Amino acid sequence: MNSKSLLVLLCALLLIEFTQAQVWNGSAGTNWNTPGNWTGGLPNAASNVTIPGALAVYPVLNSNVTVNGIVMAPGSQLNVNGYTLTLNGVNFYSTISGATFNNSNGATDIVLNISGINGYDTRVRSSTFNDAVIFNLTGVNSFIEGDVAPANQYNSHATFNVNSNMVISLCGTAASNFAGNLTVNRTVAGTTGMFAAGAAITGNFFYTNNVGGITGMGNSTTKSTIGGTINIACNDPAPSTFDMYNITNQTTGGTVNILNTSGVYLQKDTLKVAAFNVAGYRGTNYAYIFNNAITGAITFADDATYTTGYGTYFRNNLFTGNTNITIKGTNSLYDAEATASGNRYIGNTTFTINSSAATYLSHADTSQFDGNLTINRTVAGHTQAFNSGAIVNGNFSYNNTAAGNTYLGNNANRSAISGT
Repeated sequence: MNSKSLLVLLCALLLIEFTQAQVWNGSAGTNWNTPGNWTGGLPNAASNVTIPGALAVYPVLNSNVTVNGIVMAPGSQLNVNGYTLTLNGVNFYSTISGATFNNSNGATDIVLNISGINGYDTRVRSSTFNDAVIFNLTGVNSFIEGDVAPANQYNSHATFNVNSNMVISLCGTAASNFAGNLTVNRTVAGTTGMFAAGAAITGNFFYTNNVGGITGMGNSTTKSTIGGTINIACNDPAPSTFDMYNITNQTTGGTVNILNTSGVYLQKDTLKVAAFNVAGYRGTNYAYIFNNAITGAITFADDATYTTGYGTYFRNNLFTGNTNITIKGTNSLYDAEATASGNRYIGNTTFTINSSAATYLSHADTSQFDGNLTINRTVAGHTQAFNSGAIVNGNFSYNNTAAGNTYLGNNANRSAISGT
């Protein structure tokens, strides 16, 4: 054998050694750091480890541990004991499937640092976490949670810190159960998908993203429930789309701020908040606000650059609280522009048109305003209100300090104003 062949053989042997998986056997106790507990030798930072199911003894961490990847089989367990498990994720698919995570150090949380390159994703499915858990996510590999039934079970708070542009998916196919608070923080722009299969959150929900990227939340047919408050702080400099479907929360006190997105889709959401603010939306997507029931101080406002023909549409909403809707761009505003799409506003309602945008209120169906209704136009444009009639259980004020055609009412549909 020549020297070149020997070199190739040596490199192959080194590669086999490098990528060899260590398998937990527990024959020498519970200590992760005991070599005798592992078939294939004690794992190191380059190891891809496997923890099988149906064993009598499972590992307990006695220090912070770093491995390349992990496969936890159904029925497997890991006690982190107050220490951190780090997965480097280089050219290896990590899968936590049907596993149980415990933490015998009650003063700490379960902490998993998950990274990776070259497209090898990490999946967490059908598993149980018996303490508060923090996922610190970096790298570019996708993180996929809840892609297989049965659902994951989090028996305390769960936090997902997304510190890279990785794509994440939470509750993608199976609706996870969160017995405490659920927090999702994104510090680097990227795609965030949540609750495509629904979710059950006993505590509060927090979503913070001030860096951008697509946000998709919920599903048009499956409800996600939040027992506590809903808290969203999303500010998108890109902009990117923001969709929120079928989200219901049950405790008033949270705030929702959705800022500077590319249009906005809000459909079938039932929310109780102190304040609900959608502002600065722009770009080449519609603003569809359909079939929602929102209680709180409500504000909608587009951006002055929202001028490419994508309008703002309100259909079948119940808004409880003072509502302020402001149009700055030239895209049209529509309230109840389709059959059977009338909105109900409980509280004082103000429409302010600070552009030439055509405005149609109570247009193809009757909207009801249980409070004062004010329409302010400061720039010349087309204003048409009450084409299908309207019910105003308060005072009505129309102020136009500019110009443009004004149409109030219809000769076939009565509009009733109880006040002045």
